[in-house]
Amino acid sequence: MIIKEYRIPLPMTVEEYRIAQLYMIQKKSRNETYGEGSGV
Repeated sequence: MIIKEYRIPLPMTVEEYRIAQLYMIQKKSRNETYGEGSGV
């Protein structure tokens, strides 16, 4: 089996990417939450 690795250069560090990813997950969660008692 051949395993290939692809690297995509990002305009930010990995740490910045992780922070941005967590922020966007939280923002999407908040936008999809309706009513009292719902959400994460």
